[in-house]
Amino acid sequence: MKQIPAPGTHRLYFRGDAAVFELELPQEISGQAFLRTNLGHAARQREDIIAWTERGRPPRGLDWHDLPMPRVDACRFRVSVALLEVGHFEGKCLFFPDGQVEPIWPGFAGDRRMARSH
Repeated sequence: MKQIPAPGTHRLYFRGDAAVFELELPQEISGQAFLRTNLGHAARQREDIIAWTERGRPPRGLDWHDLPMPRVDACRFRVSVALLEVGHFEGKCLFFPDGQVEPIWPGFAGDRRMARSH
């Protein structure tokens, strides 16, 4: 399985740009793909940073959510996300084969794509 751009990649964008994520499967497999990201939730991310800095409360991670990735052909999924906020964001694709509750991740488990929007 391959994510484009690759997990661990850092990119610089400007507000108003679109970030495109693609997931390629090695063969046709029934299931659903998602982009797990904090894109679009800058306000929640700022709340966590302030609470951590001022009150020592660890980040809750409530800014993370899953965006469905439409299938574009037998082995590929793609989603385009408009970058409407300024901030530092992360995202990684995942795939749930039909009938399974554990996702399959491309690359290493901890690698995420970083996006900074100015």
